[in-house]
Amino acid sequence: MSATIELITYADAIDHLIDFQRANPSAQHNRQAKRAICLAYQNFRNDHQWPYYYARGRVCTDAPYSEGGVVYDVTGGSVERQLSLFGGVGTWPDWAAFGVVIIGGVMYEVAERVSDTVLQLDIDMSPKSDINSTGNNPPVGSDYILMRHTYPLPSDFVNIDQLFTPESWHTIEYVHPRDWLVAHRYNVTSSNTPQWFTILGSADYMGAMAIGFYPFPDGEVSIDFIYQRSARPLRVDRVQGVLSSDSGDVVANFVSGTEFNDDHVGSTIRVSESNATEFPTGREGESPYSEERTIMDVNAAGDQITVDQQFLRTHSNSKYTISDPLDIEPNIMRGIFYARSEMELAKLTRMEDKQELMQTYFALLEQHRGQASRNRGPRSVYTEKQWNRRLAYMPSGQDVD
Repeated sequence: MSATIELITYADAIDHLIDFQRANPSAQHNRQAKRAICLAYQNFRNDHQWPYYYARGRVCTDAPYSEGGVVYDVTGGSVERQLSLFGGVGTWPDWAAFGVVIIGGVMYEVAERVSDTVLQLDIDMSPKSDINSTGNNPPVGSDYILMRHTYPLPSDFVNIDQLFTPESWHTIEYVHPRDWLVAHRYNVTSSNTPQWFTILGSADYMGAMAIGFYPFPDGEVSIDFIYQRSARPLRVDRVQGVLSSDSGDVVANFVSGTEFNDDHVGSTIRVSESNATEFPTGREGESPYSEERTIMDVNAAGDQITVDQQFLRTHSNSKYTISDPLDIEPNIMRGIFYARSEMELAKLTRMEDKQELMQTYFALLEQHRGQASRNRGPRSVYTEKQWNRRLAYMPSGQDVD
């Protein structure tokens, strides 16, 4: 993150709401301001499709695995519900714990990759009797397919646009999770390129979302997409201390105050001039900062930080303020976000003019929608794009007999 862009921090927003309340700072006013900011931060992103929150994502699929055969033992072996590769053929892939295994046209969930040759199946989605296990004389390995039909989405994922594959301009169609399940339950198959996708909660990571494909890819494919992300969480409101650093260096050393810790990585640090009497504030505060940087790393001892760009001045016993940056674009979104924070504070504290503040916010939001798009090109109601492919890209696939 470039230090040439002046960021808006959590501390700036708190100071703004304290001034908005026309109050001397107190624990209660500070608490109310932080609560209003967190509510605004959560809801502000949903008020408009802000281009700032668009990001590029990618899912890299895994090829199905079906080497040799398998035997399944409900109660025996090293673990219960044990699925083992038969006859010493093959090794379970590293991603097997995230997959499902298809035996006899029925799909079973994998709970754990126990070893290179042993999987444990899910307690609720596993066969209730042995399959070609020790009851056979000799035991016979069953045909199977181990594959992945769901993949985790980015941790900041909110919603998704179209999906694109590298082979063609073909897009994958969204379907309801119900239709995705029906397709897998009654027509288990694979193809080079999935035709459908769905979005559902991840079974592997708490609080995360996952994307499911149908048919499941029969090879390693990279699938790109644009998605809307959530804002960076706010953790550090304001910590202060004293540091020293040399001009042209990206390292600063702790002198006194609040020591650095891992929570400060990614936070904004503002540094005053050497031997200044006041802690640095934003540009609108009483003691504007001398330099602003983003903390990239904190050493294990907590007495040294590395920042994103060199300091332009030498700092000797310079005061610093650390606060999380607000994940907004300062030029357009700042004033609108402050208005949303004022509205949330008015609702929390039951201000008499809360209705007026709500009207002000939504009017300001409507006024700046066009500016937020960042596009001043001509537009048309006809939106379908025609892609003219160059001959250099031909042929686009294998020869057809």
